[in-house]
Amino acid sequence: MFKIINNIKVEYEYNKISDKTIVFLHGFLGNLTSFKKTSVSFQNFGFSTLNINLTDYGFSSLPPTFTIYDYSEIVYKLIKSLKIKSCILVGHSFGGRISIILSSMYSSFVEKLVLVSSAGIKPKFNLITKFKILKYKLAKFMVKKNLLNKQVLNKFGSSDFKMLNKSLKPVFINVVNEDLTYLLKNINAKTLIIFGKKDKVTPLKFAKIFNKKIKNSKIVIFDSGHFCFLDENLKFINILKHFID
Repeated sequence: MFKIINNIKVEYEYNKISDKTIVFLHGFLGNLTSFKKTSVSFQNFGFSTLNINLTDYGFSSLPPTFTIYDYSEIVYKLIKSLKIKSCILVGHSFGGRISIILSSMYSSFVEKLVLVSSAGIKPKFNLITKFKILKYKLAKFMVKKNLLNKQVLNKFGSSDFKMLNKSLKPVFINVVNEDLTYLLKNINAKTLIIFGKKDKVTPLKFAKIFNKKIKNSKIVIFDSGHFCFLDENLKFINILKHFID
């Protein structure tokens, strides 16, 4: 299914079963099927589920100036267009960023919040990382001055960044550079924070910051990595159902 929101074509899958709705928001390199197994389970439990295709998989024609706040506005407008009055938000990684913004801005609309290996906190870089960033900026400057071949820039950046479509890379930079810590104090919804202790993308220290700054929140730690909701799916479903009930 598709809708046009703010001139952006948005793909989604909405299974209307009851007035209790769970909205699943996947990570930056995920897609509509990321929460498929979990969605089907909760449909069997009697919940309506909404999965939204984010980034280049389901959002078309994104301008390079697109930000995480633009994403959040479109997600909110899509949810409202489907006549959903309130929902439970489940956001993984990048989807957690959107969930944080929506929960802080529309507290009466978000019934409960689940942050799964959520991003949203800007990490403090060590000296090695700072040096790598400096090298990249220097290389970029030299490419601009025609002193280096632009192919040298391919040596920099994470594997996730390199996998992105060229048109999506400036959007990705806009998103990851946004620190949402200041919004955490505005979240009033009962919040569950699920992180994997082996996560290298969003480390466990993020979970502790979320827990400290979000009122009425608790942490559950899985014995896996960034995709803990997939690696331990049955456990994830059981904990999520218990939290929602």
